[in-house]
Amino acid sequence: MTQPQPGLPAPRPAVPGAPPGFPGPQFGAPVATPDRHERRDGARYGMALVATVIGSYLLTQWSPVGFVGFDDPLLKLQGIVQLGIGLLVLAGGLALAPTALWRAALAAAVVVVPVLLGTVLVISYLRGDLDLPQPFPRMLDLSILGPAVGLLGWLIVRGRSPLTLLLVLGFLLILPAQWAVMYHGIPSPVLWGVELVLAAVIGIAAAWLAALGSRWLPGAVRR
Repeated sequence: MTQPQPGLPAPRPAVPGAPPGFPGPQFGAPVATPDRHERRDGARYGMALVATVIGSYLLTQWSPVGFVGFDDPLLKLQGIVQLGIGLLVLAGGLALAPTALWRAALAAAVVVVPVLLGTVLVISYLRGDLDLPQPFPRMLDLSILGPAVGLLGWLIVRGRSPLTLLLVLGFLLILPAQWAVMYHGIPSPVLWGVELVLAAVIGIAAAWLAALGSRWLPGAVRR
């Protein structure tokens, strides 16, 4: 029997049934494959992730122009349809995630209610029917509110710690970027690009931080 040498690690025990001289796992050994339930959950997770990203993007591209300053029924219909599709894709994607039914329902409500309420308030503000103190009108704009509720819904369906929900506040960093761009008179296409890039970076970073932080923070679903 081989004895451990001073200064050297002890040899690993051989796998039962393995030929002599070849300790440890052997090439060609059977590997556990995911069952049907795991494959289905994996597919649902992928579809939910894609739909959440696309839905958040559609909401950021929504504009209230059809409801402010233009009495055009077609523009209003276009705005309603675009908003509805964005909400349907985002809320439906979150509902597809492999999670508890109450989590999916809560995530969908967290998306639909703030977006509809914020949209009504912003339209009323732009039409002069409502007075909102700054910076609330900008915070309720879907360029910020859209990805924020998308991230919030995603953290809910993934069962992250409640403390990680504070990461949603990171989207407020878009506000000073908007002011800086407008202050320097940079064209609107640049502002659109800045908003889109910042929303993507903040959303991805917050999702990863929430995943890492949930390993140590209380209230997270361990999976």
